[in-house]
Amino acid sequence: MDKKAIAPIVATLLLIGFAVAVGVVVMNFGQAQVEVAATCAVDVNLAFADDGGKKLCYDGSNIQVTLQNGNNIKVTRVLLDMITTEGTTSQPLQAAMDKTGTHSKNIKYNKEQNGEIRQVKFTPVVTVNKEDFTCTEMALVTSRVPDC
Repeated sequence: MDKKAIAPIVATLLLIGFAVAVGVVVMNFGQAQVEVAATCAVDVNLAFADDGGKKLCYDGSNIQVTLQNGNNIKVTRVLLDMITTEGTTSQPLQAAMDKTGTHSKNIKYNKEQNGEIRQVKFTPVVTVNKEDFTCTEMALVTSRVPDC
């Protein structure tokens, strides 16, 4: 009888290739789920610092803010998001702070051009093992920016 079949070595290689392909798909799916569910692992404790009574205010041309970091981890930078009557703006602030450090910043703001401020959000970014993490759940959010 002349039967044609797959050699056992070819069948083994096909099974190994199939198992590797399934493993790659499962690992990619798992990695995507971890990234979606990722939160900031360290409690940053970012707060408005009280430097003579003015934590956050508008002086007519600048938003003046003083931020204070907690004692758990260094903040690499801070992301500023604003909602105004004319739309939204986002910008990174070069506001690196050591543990328990403070940072004062004057942020140029034109009320006539950009409208009234409805909400200001300061989101800390920390670096862990050379990878940046944006800690959105630890952001400072306020809807009140009083005059200085």
